[in-house]
Amino acid sequence: HYTTINDTKLDLAKEKLSGMLQANLTKLNQKLSDPSIKITLEYTTDLVQSINDIIDAYNVDREKFNTRLSNKEEALTVIKKKFWYLVRIKYDAAIKDHNTLIKSIRTDIATAETEEKTLTTAIQSQKDIITDNRKIITYIETSTTNINNKMKSIGLEGFEIKQQPGNSNHYYLCRGIDSSGNDVYKSLSEGEKTLITYLYFLELCQGSVNSNYPTPDNKKIIVVDDPVSSLSHNYIFEIGDLTHKKLIKGYKYAQVILLTHSLYYLHEMIKYLPKGECFDKKCNLFRFIKNT
Repeated sequence: HYTTINDTKLDLAKEKLSGMLQANLTKLNQKLSDPSIKITLEYTTDLVQSINDIIDAYNVDREKFNTRLSNKEEALTVIKKKFWYLVRIKYDAAIKDHNTLIKSIRTDIATAETEEKTLTTAIQSQKDIITDNRKIITYIETSTTNINNKMKSIGLEGFEIKQQPGNSNHYYLCRGIDSSGNDVYKSLSEGEKTLITYLYFLELCQGSVNSNYPTPDNKKIIVVDDPVSSLSHNYIFEIGDLTHKKLIKGYKYAQVILLTHSLYYLHEMIKYLPKGECFDKKCNLFRFIKNT
């Protein structure tokens, strides 16, 4: 494969050589026409040598290039080293600033991680203290008192809830002093059972079934399934008021879901809900229809 050499010196030398050769050719033709005349040919050896020198120089460069092509990977490695060396020189100050910043950030991260570990330890220590204190406080006694007071406030009289002897974490229903829980429970109507169960449920929502791992109120999802079932209409207002005060007012729970078949209870609860735009932000109403 041959390529054209673009070189001004070479072009001038070739042009000069061509002129000298043309002049010599003219003289030779004259000699042929008249052998008696004396001619002197132009000396072209030096000019040819200069042309060859130029071509040889190009050949040397071409051989170097071909050598690099034959060692492509090595040549690329050299180029990359030179490139990054030049980049390093040009951006040395910026790289140093960047490294300093990275070092500072890593130091800040290490400090933050240390502080996080310290805070985590402190938080766990406080949780342990809270857990220990919860074990000391008689939550069951408070709950039984609250349930008994609510039963009296809605007109359920003649029985009460007491703590189970020998087991402060349990309680039972009783009438008078000597009655047992089983006997009293059997004597209750379905409505009374529903009311007592719902009062217990409301108390349960205020606390946690596990004192070691309490659930924050804003993480709780409360589901109430028709609390007025088997109740007379006289209790709908009381149940609605309790539901509003204990579960809805203040919006402290993550979500409260109320299910009911009773339109009376539905309208009673709607009465407590916010109005207008606030209702749209806080509440949703859904109607479930069974396909038959």
